[in-house]
Parts: sequence; C-alpha cells; structure tokens
Amino acid sequence: MSANLLAGQNAERKQVGGGVGKSGEKYYSPTVGMLGAFAYCQILVDEKNQPIDYVHLEINDAWERLVGLRKEDVIGKKVTEVIPGIKEFRPDLISIYGKVALTGEEVSLEFYFEPLRKWFTVSAYSPQRGYFVAVFDDITGRKRRQERFIKLGLEALDDGEVIEMLLSTCLPGEQCRALADECIKRFNDLRGFLTAPAGELQQMGISRQCLLNIELMQKIPPKLLKEKMIGRVVSKSPKEIFDYLYYSMRDLKKEIFKVIYLNSRNEIIDTAGLFQGTLESIPIHPREIVESAIKYEAAAMIFAHNHPSGDPTPTKSDKQLTRDLVFIGNIVQIRVLDHIIIGENKYFSFKAEKLIDKYQNDFLNLRMKGITRDIPYRHSN
Repeated sequence: MSANLLAGQNAERKQVGGGVGKSGEKYYSPTVGMLGAFAYCQILVDEKNQPIDYVHLEINDAWERLVGLRKEDVIGKKVTEVIPGIKEFRPDLISIYGKVALTGEEVSLEFYFEPLRKWFTVSAYSPQRGYFVAVFDDITGRKRRQERFIKLGLEALDDGEVIEMLLSTCLPGEQCRALADECIKRFNDLRGFLTAPAGELQQMGISRQCLLNIELMQKIPPKLLKEKMIGRVVSKSPKEIFDYLYYSMRDLKKEIFKVIYLNSRNEIIDTAGLFQGTLESIPIHPREIVESAIKYEAAAMIFAHNHPSGDPTPTKSDKQLTRDLVFIGNIVQIRVLDHIIIGENKYFSFKAEKLIDKYQNDFLNLRMKGITRDIPYRHSN
C-alpha cells in the first residue's frame, strides 16, 4: 500500500493539494479555528488496517517556519523519515492521526516535542477518508510564561505577558501575541486593558468568549471581597473600607454612591450601590437610603462614592450631603459611621477628618433649639 501511495502522490497533490497554496480553503474547518501552520497528510496502514506512518502531501510556509524544515525535504516523505525517532518521542501520535483519518473524528491535543524542544497545540480533522489536516500552534512561549507564573507569581510577568495569557484561553497563540502587543500600545497597561470598553476590544478582534472571560475575571475579586467582609466587624480604620471598595470603584467612569449596612455589633450586613450619576453629579434621595436601611434592619451605615477625576477631596456639596445624611440618621436612629470618597489610590474619610463628629454636634445643637431639617439632595461637584 505504501508503494501505491507514493507512486500516485503527485497526482494526488495536483488534485487536492493545489488549492492549499492559494487559500487553504480545501482543508479549512470552522471547528479547527483560525488557519495557521498546517500539514495535509495521507495515513499509511498495515495489512490489518492499523496506522503505521503518514506522508506529507502539502505544507504551508507557516509550517516550514514553525518546524524548521523545508518543503522539498518533507513533501512526499514519511514522517518517520522526516523526523527520525518520532515513534520514540511521541509513540501515540501516528495512531491519533490515524484515527482522525479513518474515522473522521476531530481531535485537539497539546504536547511537548523533544526533537524540536517546543510545545505545540495541534488540531486535526479529516477532509476525506484516509487523509487528515493537522493545524499547529507553537505555545512554547506561553508554557514558559505559565511556568514563571506558577513558580514566581504575577510579578514575574509584564503586563503584555499577562494580557497574552488571558487571551490564550480563547484565541490561537499567534493571534494572542499580536493582540497583546496592540493592547499595550492602545491601553498602556493591564489595568487600561481590563477597563477598556467591550466595543473597542471587539473592534480589535477580541472574541466574545474572551470578553466574557475578562468580564468574569473583573467580577470575581469584588464578589470574593464582599463575601469576605459580610459578617465582619468594621474596625475604626477607614482604610479597611477603602481596601474593600477600591477594586470595584477605582475605574468607574461615572459617580456611584454605595451604602454599607451594619448591625448593632458593627458587622457588615451587605453593600448596595444605590445611585449612579454622571461624571460630575449623582442624584441622591435620602428617603431611598432610609428605606433601604430599614429593609436591611441596619443599625448603622457607611457611605462611599467615587470621584472619577481621581481626586478624593470633598466638594462643598459632598460636605452638605454628608451633613444632611448624619442629621437624617439621627432622626431615624440609624448611625452614620463614615462617608468615604474614593479617588486614585487614595481616599478621604469624613470620620478620620472628624467631620462626622462635627455634624453630630451640629445636629444636637439644632435639636436643643428645636430645629431639624430633612432636605432632598442632589450631589454635584
């Protein structure tokens, strides 16, 4: 059978292989993904129809570059001739390709190939019985980065390498490298990439699956932080609250007003984002704050909102808002412990600056005079 195959090989290449050099469409399968380095081969079997070798009928330029072999040294030759010792280094490879060629079952695998000292992912499928196409991707660099990450942690990788690792979960390696470089040029760093608009990432060629992975990765840390904080006693340090909220609020493009609800032991019951505004203002409704606190059966509250500008310095309206909320809290007997403004890696605490105590004293003085007020409020910078 091998002799018959080799004798008829040139005719086979003219019939089937000619299209490869032009577009590769004859061998392309949507399930394999983006066409990279590929080889079109015919399987050889023994008298019992068991795969024993295969012959390369066509390879593309990317395959030559990837493997380091020239077409004239590969086409028309058995793989055991092209890569001596292949059966010792990867004894099951011919059987795997044989199953693909003879059954039509597609396969994807990842392995280290010692003769070339490289890691590969290979996707193989059969365009017709007895033949198979193997599409290769060199993932050696990715594997080395993964090993560095496992041994040394995230600090061992630069931002471009981290982005590439994220993209590699859903895109071919060669495409990941190019996209990671483009992302660094456009967004400067990892943080800029993670907070980039989804539409802009899609325009760059990042798939929907990758976007879902990125969004999932963004949402997991805040959820874990929240679960870690629920039931925890809040200390007197505002930094603890800042650390809790910073990850989820630091990159927001609009102002968000959040309330942390606490019980009588100052344990966190829950956190809720009640109001969302524009770049410069948030419409605040004290009545909704009170209603939500009653719903959670809260004995105390901590307020927090972000300044997209990065500067946490309170504005005049921030101070007026906090004063009014302290007054309302006293009226409904729900303590206001703090109001924290989150900026770029820094914060402002009304409690730490003793403004909460001041507003408490203001309320007591007004109460002694028989004057209280409940003013609807719109926060603006």
